[in-house]
Amino acid sequence: MATRQKRLFARLVLDAAYSFFLPPFSFQIRVGALYLLYSLYECQSAAPRAQVRVALKDWEDIQAFERDAGEAQHLDVVYILRQLMRQKGFHFAAMPTLLSYNKKRKAQRSQRCEGFMEAPSRPQELVSAELLEELSHVHGLYDKLKVSAFASVERPVSSVQLSRNDLVPRLHATMLDYHQW
Repeated sequence: MATRQKRLFARLVLDAAYSFFLPPFSFQIRVGALYLLYSLYECQSAAPRAQVRVALKDWEDIQAFERDAGEAQHLDVVYILRQLMRQKGFHFAAMPTLLSYNKKRKAQRSQRCEGFMEAPSRPQELVSAELLEELSHVHGLYDKLKVSAFASVERPVSSVQLSRNDLVPRLHATMLDYHQW
């Protein structure tokens, strides 16, 4: 195989492996992708080696991944990531893929296995409008139940006031603040 073909093949394989190295994939999948990236980078027979193309917007995710690996005592992961950095295995670019002008090509979307994805961690994915409405409804029913249970008592019992009256509006406001942040 010619050197150019080897480099194109290496570029294609590195891009495919790199897509599993970024969120929303679970930590184990990302570690596996890092091992795959390192082994593919090391075993290239073409010179110069094709580098792993990293978009600048993804760099924070990679640094967070390195911190998480260090905190979890996965020192092998930290070592491999630093080896790739030391060997200049990363090519930092503005875009995750090369731009081609005046080319009419269908964008190929890869099918991702939902089993590999992490559970939602962003508030807007965890707290939806339907959930807020249901929470408001349940909260109202709970307040009515408390009032009916202690309607005969002359002095209100302070231990009954366990729920916040502004729970739903505060949760909604916090979610909006996070979304705007």
